[in-house]
Amino acid sequence: MQLNANEIVKLMFKPITDNKIIELIQQIGLEQPVIDETYIEDQQIVVSDKENSGITLIFKELDGYTQDGNPILRQIDFKKSILPFNLTLDDNYSECCNKLSSKAHWIKDSKFFKKVRIWTIPLNENKKINLYIHFTDTTFNTIRSIVIIPFNKEEIGTILVENED
Repeated sequence: MQLNANEIVKLMFKPITDNKIIELIQQIGLEQPVIDETYIEDQQIVVSDKENSGITLIFKELDGYTQDGNPILRQIDFKKSILPFNLTLDDNYSECCNKLSSKAHWIKDSKFFKKVRIWTIPLNENKKINLYIHFTDTTFNTIRSIVIIPFNKEEIGTILVENED
C-alpha cells in the first residue's frame, strides 16, 4: 500500500497507541515505540524514516489534546516526494498559494526562517494546524520540506507576523 500524505495529516492529535498510528508506523517499516515506566512525561518520541519515505513523526503530550497520558502526534515532517495537499517539491510559492486556496497567513519573524511561509488550515471542526513550507531559497522557487504542527494561539503575535505579501 502506498503512503498518502493527506491521510497521514488526518492522524494529527491521535495518541501513539491509536491503531491507525500503529499501522502507519508499520507501513513506513519502523518499529513501534514502547511507552513504559521509563517514559518521562513531556518527553518527545521521534519516529523517523528520513532515508526512505522522508517522513518524521513526533509524539508528545500536549495540553488540551492529551487525555490519557499517552503522547499524541503533534508534528509531522515531510522531506521527500510524498507531500500533503497535492503539493510537490517542484512547486513555487505561487503554486502553493493556488493549491492551498490562499496566500500564506504567517511569516516567522527570524533570520533563520526567511525561506518559510505558514498557512493555518482547519483539520476538523475544532482543530487547526499550521503548515510550514520551507523553500530552498528566498525567491520561494521550490519546496525543501513541509512541517505540520498544531495551531497555537499563543504563538501568534509573538513569533509569527501576518503575511502582507
